Amino acid sequence: MASCTSECEDKADADSSYQESAAACTECIEDKACKEAEPCWASCPDMPAVST
Repeated sequence: MASCTSECEDKADADSSYQESAAACTECIEDKACKEAEPCWASCPDMPAVST
């Protein structure tokens, strides 16, 4: 999970649009169960799969 977080942070540092999208996604899903957060997914940035 740490590699995914690091990659997301690196991408956000390099791309302000991605950073805004990630922040909006985090704010939307915060303190919600998966089902409650479902409407948030459309605003979340795509993240490439990271092998662990």
